Amino acid sequence: MKKNIIWLSVLSFFCGLSGCSEQEDEGPGYVGNEIRIATHIGAVTRGEGVINPSLTGDLEVGFVRLDEGENYTAGKKLTGSISEGTTNKVLTFNPPQYYSSDNDDKVRLVGWYPNVTTPETFPGDGIVTFDIDGETDIMVTEMVSGSKSESERISNITFNHVLSQVIVKVYAEEDAQDEWGEITSVAIKEKKQKCTLTLPNVSGIDGEVGEEPCISFEGVTGDLQLKEIGDLSEYEEGSPSDIGDLVICGYAMFAPTQGASEDLIIQVNTVQGSLSATVPSYNFERGKKYVITLKLNADGVEEPEIPEPTDATFFITGYENKTITVTLADIVKVEGKETGTYVNEGTTDLKLNEKGEGSIYIGDKVIKTIQAEGASEILIGRRKSKPDENIAIKLNVNKDHFVYWRWEGNKGTTALVNTMAEMKKLDRDSALTYKFESDIDLMSLPWTPYDKEFTKTVDGDHHKIYNLSVTSATTNATLGGLFLTSSSASIIKHLHIVSGMFNYTGGGSNYKGVFVGDVKGGTIEGCSNAVDVNATGASVGGICGRLTGGKVIACVNKGNISSNDRGVAGICGYLNNSSAEIIACYNTGIISNSDDSDVCGIAGRLASSNYTISACYNTGKINKSTAKEGAPIAGTLTYVKDCFSVSSGTVTGTWPTTDSPSINWGLGNGSVTGNYWSSLGTPGTTNYPKLYWE
Repeated sequence: MKKNIIWLSVLSFFCGLSGCSEQEDEGPGYVGNEIRIATHIGAVTRGEGVINPSLTGDLEVGFVRLDEGENYTAGKKLTGSISEGTTNKVLTFNPPQYYSSDNDDKVRLVGWYPNVTTPETFPGDGIVTFDIDGETDIMVTEMVSGSKSESERISNITFNHVLSQVIVKVYAEEDAQDEWGEITSVAIKEKKQKCTLTLPNVSGIDGEVGEEPCISFEGVTGDLQLKEIGDLSEYEEGSPSDIGDLVICGYAMFAPTQGASEDLIIQVNTVQGSLSATVPSYNFERGKKYVITLKLNADGVEEPEIPEPTDATFFITGYENKTITVTLADIVKVEGKETGTYVNEGTTDLKLNEKGEGSIYIGDKVIKTIQAEGASEILIGRRKSKPDENIAIKLNVNKDHFVYWRWEGNKGTTALVNTMAEMKKLDRDSALTYKFESDIDLMSLPWTPYDKEFTKTVDGDHHKIYNLSVTSATTNATLGGLFLTSSSASIIKHLHIVSGMFNYTGGGSNYKGVFVGDVKGGTIEGCSNAVDVNATGASVGGICGRLTGGKVIACVNKGNISSNDRGVAGICGYLNNSSAEIIACYNTGIISNSDDSDVCGIAGRLASSNYTISACYNTGKINKSTAKEGAPIAGTLTYVKDCFSVSSGTVTGTWPTTDSPSINWGLGNGSVTGNYWSSLGTPGTTNYPKLYWE
């Protein structure tokens, strides 16, 4: 009997359903200690493409709860429900579950889909068994744990796909239909099996867990019939290029081979008899989709080519049944570091179906553009963040081939950003919020900062921007940044710029920051910059140039910042108002100023009193050639509170060691004022404090 075993710890990179706890949006009837997890629905491998992540109904999932000191007999089998809300999808339990009243007692959860057991039938040995029927997805989670303490609550839950999937297409040589007639059904031979989830061992009086949950496949009970998608009787004769759309017989999901190549036998049943095709010695991986094309001839079925997996699926409203040309390119790396340049540019044609959907394989390439016949190119800028990721590219295109917004919830409220084309439209209409759905590669194309005062909200949802390129040739001579200015109504949060080029060489009294040149109000929160900034002129910072009003909270600068005039710092070059606040930020970049004045780790030039710099730290080197103003945190410490710096291993100031929300050194998820840190680190080491989003 063959038995494949997969430890859940190796599946964590492949996400089907993922979420994070959001205490500010727990839904109606929420009680403070109730366990609820806001859940985002990821792409699910099924059918011709990935399923649209919007739920059409509540999704029922199974869970088991194991509190510390308990075993499976004392534990609880739970039924969870992921809501179909238009915004955040919330995972709740029935009956409701609560954290223990003792902060030190942890709740432990393991989940699965489909929900195949009830509390009455849940086995005491911690074994959950699924039948692989070819049509139903099977997903499981790692064990997650948390407690009542704000900083210890369960922050995310991920359902991992554990099956492989094939889609079978078919066409025929001339006269093959006369020989075989209509296709009646298609099956994958000997792949109907059992899938077993073995939950962690619980042993000892303290209820310690012995091992991670794992899944295994064993026993063959029959064949898997393909879930039909197309009309099997309508397969066509000729070559694929002449036929166009090949008939899709259907799809099936089955146990992956997990590194061991094995034959896959496909049986095609026709009115005249049964035919079989063998895909020889191929490794079908979990969570991946493969398209197999069968060619019928008078003698049977030709041996199919080794299938290529797909890892990028397009959903383009307005391009139904159209063929698009997709331009791909390799990302150039030197000693493992990206250079911001691209080579080996090539194209592939993709025929979208009647829903505007279609899939290709991109590997480690970047999707630069797409182009429909008779239309201009549309900038995409999408890539995989992990080798085994499947990505979804979503667009709305009108009859004139212009990209228009997709909305989360009500039209005009939250616009969704999934491509570079959409990112270039920020602040170009009546949307109140722009929410990122994915990382975006701007491909080192010249970026023109938004030239109006930004008054809205950007929610990066902790996505990354690669290869942002801003120079004096593309920006206002006296201001620089992703946005030139922002107002008191603006919010920019949870966006991370990880690579690119910022060269501001020009202008007089300048305000130049990677996110905003001149912050006149509002908030920048939970953002980070890793791009080096080279500027001429005053007031240059890794996050913002000048902070006239508003707050910068829980932000990080890792880029090297340099200029030739006063006011250079990792976070903000110039604090110019008593209402300006920098809270819970840190800098690790090298800060340089050839003018030597106001060169600091957190804030440079300080033109006002009563400003606030609180709970910040600096480990970056401060370069200055004379004894003019320069300090690890700020030029003057009058209004600097509870900050510290580290230079050559020496700590200046007080490195916090206890959870202290009252001075902004509290542990938590950022939803409560003062609780901005996930860890306070270890004084005297390089284990520095980390923010809630890290």
